[in-house]
Amino acid sequence: MGHVISNGLVLIGTGSSVKLDKELDLAVKTMAEISRTQPLTRREQLHVSAVETFAKGNFPKACELWEQILQDHPTDMLALKFSHDAYFYLGYQEQMRDSVARIYPFWTPDIPLSSSIFQPILGWAPAEDELDRQDPSRGSSGSEEDPAVH
Repeated sequence: MGHVISNGLVLIGTGSSVKLDKELDLAVKTMAEISRTQPLTRREQLHVSAVETFAKGNFPKACELWEQILQDHPTDMLALKFSHDAYFYLGYQEQMRDSVARIYPFWTPDIPLSSSIFQPILGWAPAEDELDRQDPSRGSSGSEEDPAVH
């Protein structure tokens, strides 16, 4: 999973491309090769496939893979973050909002840092959508409720 996190952050966070960055291309290929030689859970394999798919430029399919993870693991922060960012890049406002709405009930206050991590994403998704104008209370950051951020 370290390769998934590292490659995913570079791809999504910097806009780098495997077509232009040979080192990144090698890192993604290495990640895929390693994944085939180790016993991975379905969730881990989906993460590898999603990052590999994103690297190939198929952002919508990568989002579908991250959404599969979120169906079974709705508090998977990596799948949430990567899908959310990819939806943003694609301009998929409704999908961004709906993805967050589907997993919202699972992000309970007992999950460590849930209000400081999940709440900003919850606030961002509707802010990108017309529905936010109808209900501005949906965008609360929640940080005032989480002592870990103080």
